[in-house]
Amino acid sequence: CEAELVITLPDILKQYLPSKEEK
Repeated sequence: CEAELVITLPDILKQYLPSKEEK
C-alpha cells in the first residue's frame, strides 16, 4: 500500500508542476 503512494506522489507533483524538460 505505501509503495503505491510513493509511485503516485511523483505523478501528482508532475501534474501540478510539469517538469522543466517539457519547456
